[in-house]
Amino acid sequence: TASISGITNTALNWYVNGVLNGSATQGTLTGTGLTRTYTVPLVYVPSPNPVVIKVASAADPTKFKTATVTVATTAVTLSPASVSLAHGGKYLFTASISGITNTALNWYVNGVLNGNSTQGTLTGTGLTRTYTAPLVYVPSPNPVLIKVASSADPTKFKTANVTVATTSVTLSPASVSL
Repeated sequence: TASISGITNTALNWYVNGVLNGSATQGTLTGTGLTRTYTVPLVYVPSPNPVVIKVASAADPTKFKTATVTVATTAVTLSPASVSLAHGGKYLFTASISGITNTALNWYVNGVLNGNSTQGTLTGTGLTRTYTAPLVYVPSPNPVLIKVASSADPTKFKTANVTVATTSVTLSPASVSL
């Protein structure tokens, strides 16, 4: 909300980081009269951040005031960072996401959404998933890469490693005469 006095032309110009009414990458200002609403970009973090909102007299642009808005950056976490499992072993992973209104996450096992029988699978909902290592196969690559990424901004992600133990069977002696 702004106010202007001491001048007959009370029209104001509103700027976001120097752009009249803002833009898709800086955020936008909407409204009329002396009030505007700032809307943060859905995907981009404005630069510079904090954002500078400037309101200036249309008749005399040297008369202005500014305010700042800090846009939170999207942060994704995943824990634990690494784990070792036997074939068929299970482990619960926990993620978090902040700085974005769409908190939906996509989970991957070696690049496969929710995994598969040869890479291992992820099951669960919300911010937790249980990884189950394959019963027979040793995933390739091993360690397995668990990745959790923001659905809205896939460039925001975290990874963890799961080493699936290789199974070795030996029999001694190799041959016997009876």
